[in-house]
Amino acid sequence: MLDIRTQTFLTVCETMSYTKAAELLHVSQPAVSQHIRFLEENYHVRLFVRDKKTLYLTREGEALRRVALHTRNDEQNLIRGFRENRDGKREIRIGATITVGEFILPQLLADCMKKYPYSEVQATISNTRNLIRGLREGQLHMALVEGYFDRDEFESILYETERFAPYCGKEYVFSREIHKLDDLMAEPLIIREPGSGTREILEKSLMQVNRSLEDFRQTIQINSMYAIVHLLENNMGITFMYEAAAKTGIRHGRLREIPLENYSVSHDISMIWSAGSAFRDKYREDARRILGKA
Repeated sequence: MLDIRTQTFLTVCETMSYTKAAELLHVSQPAVSQHIRFLEENYHVRLFVRDKKTLYLTREGEALRRVALHTRNDEQNLIRGFRENRDGKREIRIGATITVGEFILPQLLADCMKKYPYSEVQATISNTRNLIRGLREGQLHMALVEGYFDRDEFESILYETERFAPYCGKEYVFSREIHKLDDLMAEPLIIREPGSGTREILEKSLMQVNRSLEDFRQTIQINSMYAIVHLLENNMGITFMYEAAAKTGIRHGRLREIPLENYSVSHDISMIWSAGSAFRDKYREDARRILGKA
């Protein structure tokens, strides 16, 4: 469905280099420049600008990239659909943020597949930033996220609203008496990596009270909630996370919530998919099934 010029444009978007795009496409660099120039003349806009040696997409270039990606992804899904109809198979590719993927998604998938058997299920667990990229590039059909997302770019169904609170090990000893958020600043904070939904929510909640991660005495960064929970259970510090991630540790007496007078945060966990896809109705139906809302 995409002509060679638009394919060239997407390759330049991926590499942000005419030279690298030419190498990947096995064409000359002047040919790449000619393809981009044709699109710019056809749409009467600039698609790229260069600042010194760095290439950037313009606002119009970003708009074209989104439309072209939707078209390419929909074509790939159409081809897969033809194969599924021919072979009698059904495929679904779903992503989940790390906290959701470790503590929520497995049970949702198990319940869903008992009712609606799929021939092939691919689950990807990563941070919100990577999942958004996977949706844009067609690697995922949908993703269950707790981070923030562009509601103009993605449609969504709310799964649930989860409490987001501070936790520590059952035997953790604080350096001072804890009443308010400021009292926690003297404790070592165990946090997720940049790009994770959990970290983004924490940063935004701290910002609202004129605080930041830098205000904590020490921060320990880990990209696994299981590892973070393990450190908490060994009384190595505190963290902020969803109630679902702490539930098992609390039930077995290994974790406890830290009550604060001035901190009350909750956040939505939602299934999202591309709003511009021709398959969005199919994704909505699959999302409802997975979330038990069909």
